[in-house]
Amino acid sequence: MGLQKGQTNNPSGRPPGSLNKVSKEIKEKIGSFINDKLDSIDEEWENIHIREKLKFIIELLPYVLQKNSDSHPPDNNLNDFFRTIQEQFTNDKK
Repeated sequence: MGLQKGQTNNPSGRPPGSLNKVSKEIKEKIGSFINDKLDSIDEEWENIHIREKLKFIIELLPYVLQKNSDSHPPDNNLNDFFRTIQEQFTNDKK
């Protein structure tokens, strides 16, 4: 029979959750690229249609928010955030 969950034959091996060398290098390069482009994203933000802005924000949310295993509703700050986006979307349609 194999090892039980959490056991290893190499107790001094890589800690759980640590990145391998390639993943770490790629994440650093992507982070560096994004940091270099933040100013241009900020400059172009006003020229982007509201639907594209929402799509951009929604795609980034998983990287910012923790996954919630509880079933309680989000806090007021997040509700306010989405209310502001909804108002901007409504105003943009006029």
